[in-house]
Amino acid sequence: MSNWPSKNQLRCIEGQSRLYESQIDALDPDMIFLIKRGLDRNQRNRLSSSMRAAGDGDPAKIAFEFGGATLELLEADGRNIVLVEAIQEVDGDQRRCLAYAEYVEECSAAPFSGADRLDDVYAQLADTYDNVTVIDLDPLMCPESVVIGRCAALVDAVLVRRDASHISSSYAGLIGEGLVEILDDAGLLDPLDS
Repeated sequence: MSNWPSKNQLRCIEGQSRLYESQIDALDPDMIFLIKRGLDRNQRNRLSSSMRAAGDGDPAKIAFEFGGATLELLEADGRNIVLVEAIQEVDGDQRRCLAYAEYVEECSAAPFSGADRLDDVYAQLADTYDNVTVIDLDPLMCPESVVIGRCAALVDAVLVRRDASHISSSYAGLIGEGLVEILDDAGLLDPLDS
């Protein structure tokens, strides 16, 4: 017998449901974006330990079940739901590297391949639920450096990341057009049916 989710996790889910029912209905948005970064090393280890103790071993199945429950709460009235794939983290501190590097290229960073990403689960959810689209922001978040397969530290002389998991506020100001292009390519900026 499984004790996943725990009592604390169930309280969190119930609180989320109440929030969605009251706030989302009051706002009545046409489109909702759901963003979850991949689990970092410590979170993944804690989750794996918790799931092993509970007797469940398939994080993708759990993510699909809870993701589906969330989508059922949000997709009312034909709202478009956009699942944003986990943002690719990088190994190393590019900002610190730039302080000491002789050449900017020395500070390009490899994408962190160990992050637990939900891309496959998001694709399954989009196939299962109406009005659900998945977008990938990695081309914006990990712009390729001169060194193939690595993320650039600077774009147009602007620092891309303030740390391994977050882009800098200056870089966020540069990527607006790229974000619009990704949303348009996904058909999300077409006029909404009335």
